[in-house]
Amino acid sequence: IAAYLDAPLTGPVLNPELTRPQWTAPVPKTTIGGFRTIARPEHDGVDLPHPRNTPIVSVAAGTVVTVRCNASTPTCDVDGSPGTTGCGWYVEVRHAGDVVTRYCHMVRRPEVAVGATVTAGQLLGYVGSSGHSSGPHLHFEIHLGYPAARANAVDPIPFMQQVGAPL
Repeated sequence: IAAYLDAPLTGPVLNPELTRPQWTAPVPKTTIGGFRTIARPEHDGVDLPHPRNTPIVSVAAGTVVTVRCNASTPTCDVDGSPGTTGCGWYVEVRHAGDVVTRYCHMVRRPEVAVGATVTAGQLLGYVGSSGHSSGPHLHFEIHLGYPAARANAVDPIPFMQQVGAPL
């Protein structure tokens, strides 16, 4: 991410800070469940527990590239369980530099559609417990590359700290 933020700016610039991406946390600060822990080495994001229906916002400007129900249940409009597979209702946003953010376990169909342009802080959906989940929380991922894949997932905690929007 350092290369992304420190890339030279092109063209005339009056205030370089205005050309940098603006970042914000996806939900209010909370206790965090970890990225790829010993107990869960396949966990490609962090879990941010919040009450059901807490708003989830885009962390930066970008384009919505995925809105999907991904669960082994017939619908994502129900609570999942530890025995259910998938991310439940989720959204992916592609940001400048091919940074992709993923927001999982929403309570219902997200508030955005594929192709929508979003700004930092724009509502994407609401915290829920759909998919592989044991209670309401946001599972949040950062990927340095498009499309998002396990190989390009990075720990969201230091990434968000570095962009000035700590979780």
